[in-house]
Amino acid sequence: MKAINYIIILAASVFIFNSCTKDVAGPTGPTGPQGNQGSASSYALTIDSIQPSQWLGSGPYYFTIAPVSYLTTSNSNIVEVYYSLSLGQLGVYYELPLSPNFTTADWLYFNYSNYEVNVLYAGTAAPTQQIYVKVVIISQP
Repeated sequence: MKAINYIIILAASVFIFNSCTKDVAGPTGPTGPQGNQGSASSYALTIDSIQPSQWLGSGPYYFTIAPVSYLTTSNSNIVEVYYSLSLGQLGVYYELPLSPNFTTADWLYFNYSNYEVNVLYAGTAAPTQQIYVKVVIISQP
């Protein structure tokens, strides 16, 4: 009986080791034609600070960043605006529009036209702390 068990174990071992061998890959087929090159986009970055005394208007309050040299055609540029309460490596930027909660029910957002970005604040009073604004312009060819 021991001999039969050894034969079964030996047969199972041979089966397992033979099933672990890798198949050799066949030859590589021909490479297809290269596709068309897509259009490339470039971007520009502007960082500005807004002091509490620089807000204009009386609701919504606004601050104008101008000239934004890379914002040449508002119809074909992509514009993203972010804000932070600190500048440098420790600065955390938040994408607009959002409610920064300087006061209850406030709102920070933006609009833009050629060469100009307006940061707008809807709240009961203008923000009382300095904020930093990062404007990213992505140019489309």
